[in-house]
Amino acid sequence: MEFSCIFSTKIQVLTHVLTHAFTVGMTRARQRLFLTHAKRRLWRGTVREMVPSPFLEDIEDRLLERRRTRLKPQARGEQLELL
Repeated sequence: MEFSCIFSTKIQVLTHVLTHAFTVGMTRARQRLFLTHAKRRLWRGTVREMVPSPFLEDIEDRLLERRRTRLKPQARGEQLELL
């Protein structure tokens, strides 16, 4: 298929690239894929409410298992353990 003229914005290209990266990342999971979302995030010294990625809307509900996890508040300066 050929087009005589095509217009694209940087936003459209970026959205396509991000969608592709998200999809490729999802297809690499062999058995399970864990997606996480922070309700709040500290950004430049202020706590901001965060919304889930719009890419998540494309995943069928029957494929999802939703869990809520509450983390214990950490004392300031306390180092987390990796394992």
